[in-house]
Amino acid sequence: MNRKASHAAPTGGQANTTLAGVLLLLCSSLAAADDDNRLFVVVKVADNAIAGQPARASVVTPEGTLLDYSEELLERSPNVRSFILDRLAPGVYDVRVEGEGLVTEVKKGVPVLAGRDEQVSVVVRPGAGVHIVEYAVAGLSREEVAVRLQRLEEETARLRERIATLPPRR
Repeated sequence: MNRKASHAAPTGGQANTTLAGVLLLLCSSLAAADDDNRLFVVVKVADNAIAGQPARASVVTPEGTLLDYSEELLERSPNVRSFILDRLAPGVYDVRVEGEGLVTEVKKGVPVLAGRDEQVSVVVRPGAGVHIVEYAVAGLSREEVAVRLQRLEEETARLRERIATLPPRR
């Protein structure tokens, strides 16, 4: 399933900026061979100073097995380029875009749902360090809500008992 994307050289004086990047998807479940869900990772260049490096996108299991990769050339800002990563099993993934001289962008908890194409956007900037964005869970299951309500009721009962044993106010 590994593949390299091929690209023609830019024509007509169009200036292209390349970006060294790695897009790692660390999945919460292994991808099965018959899954055809796709994740589009839209990458925008925020500053043209990050030129001259190849961009690479990879899908990796939690065990470190490479499932898929793609290489792209990014055009000068404000244009965008999409990495298309397909044949993903439904699950929750972490998206990581990094490269030499870039702030590493991490999107944690990106959902890939069965039968749907998903999209995540990343803006790459020159610099160092890591910028992390965590996606919220869509909702709690009934069991999780029931457990939380039970804990709340137990704590409320304990507080009522403590209040009943307090000395009267003067």
